[in-house]
Amino acid sequence: MVSSTFGYDKREDRVWLSFDDGTPRLWFTRRLVSHLLGPMLGPFEAASPGGQGGAQASTRVALEHELAMNELLPGERALPMKMGTESASESQNAEHELCTGLNASFDASQCHLRFSTVDGERSLQMGRVSMHRWLRGLHLVVQHAEWALPAPEWLTRSCLPEAVRSLVQGAASLPPETDPDA
Repeated sequence: MVSSTFGYDKREDRVWLSFDDGTPRLWFTRRLVSHLLGPMLGPFEAASPGGQGGAQASTRVALEHELAMNELLPGERALPMKMGTESASESQNAEHELCTGLNASFDASQCHLRFSTVDGERSLQMGRVSMHRWLRGLHLVVQHAEWALPAPEWLTRSCLPEAVRSLVQGAASLPPETDPDA
């Protein structure tokens, strides 16, 4: 399985996607990312499993997303999403190709993304759990870039379990500590 990494190049104002197969990174424009986090998600939501139960696609995909972000797949020892940094020189020295188009197909178990470049097509196939994690990684990079692109609520929601989220939000609302000896 090919793994991928997202990043943001401030100088170029582009999000990039790299694969661990040695191929050049793909540059994503705001317009392309807006499509990835917008209209492309309609078919992804519609293909979410459980439709025969009568729940709306947005409800099904939100539950699927929460599970994907908080539960391990068989054989996983830790969640495969990591944050990191890269030096400006590493980013400048990397080869890049502009992604000029995107085609996507989804079903209840698989997702297939095909990225067009002037040199041909690159593709990425993954299960729905991996697609949720991939989309979350993209969304986090877009937030870091401060692009303010709209995304569905299920993708922007905190991934912390509810009990932890309550603790964090409670700690954030406490007044600053004062030194009793001052």
